[in-house]
Amino acid sequence: MSKTNKKPAQEDSVRLQTILDLLHISGNKLSKILEYKAPASVYHVLEGRNKMSAGMIEGIIEKFPEVSYSYLKTGKGEPRLSNDSDRRAQRNLFRHVYKDEPTPSKENTNDDSDKQPDDTSKQLQVLINNSTTTNYLLGKILQQIESLDNSIKFIDK
Repeated sequence: MSKTNKKPAQEDSVRLQTILDLLHISGNKLSKILEYKAPASVYHVLEGRNKMSAGMIEGIIEKFPEVSYSYLKTGKGEPRLSNDSDRRAQRNLFRHVYKDEPTPSKENTNDDSDKQPDDTSKQLQVLINNSTTTNYLLGKILQQIESLDNSIKFIDK
């Protein structure tokens, strides 16, 4: 196995260890919290053998809402969300992950709810900018659009 194939898993290892240190828990404890049958999935990431799966990342942010998705996914930013606004924005983006929380109704929101979309937009922008997968897919979409545009120009001639 080449070093280039191993590097992303090692980066995931460092990020996961940082989160475990931040939360003051072990890999075994995290595997129990995430309801894994065995701790091997967590330890394989910690040893650099595997990358964190989307399910593992979502499980961590569900159980520990103070942990930054962006940090877990890309290593950018701080590992802990620093304020309630950032936590609320992350919760809004990943509402499907938080199964135990009802979707807030208009009656249950306070005056700060008017600011919530701005916070959500800001957090969404950060996640989009930091996501290499998203950038890759957007690039592919742009290529398809350019190809279609060239085809239309050719037909118009």
